[in-house]
Amino acid sequence: MKFFELTFIVEDSQEERLAALAKRFGKVNGWGEKDILQFAVAAVHKAEIEAKLDFLENVIEGMEKGAIKWN
Repeated sequence: MKFFELTFIVEDSQEERLAALAKRFGKVNGWGEKDILQFAVAAVHKAEIEAKLDFLENVIEGMEKGAIKWN
């Protein structure tokens, strides 16, 4: 098993929702924004990782064929 530290970019209404959720979780169990995002990632990670790997396979295949340029 490998561990990675990633950055999540949260914008606009998502930022407001995250802050509100963190406030609610903070009252119940002391979790902040980072804690609740980590919890969510761990809870649904298998399906998300599969989707990301599928995406990356499609991107690299397109790059190898010259159909996709990404810099």
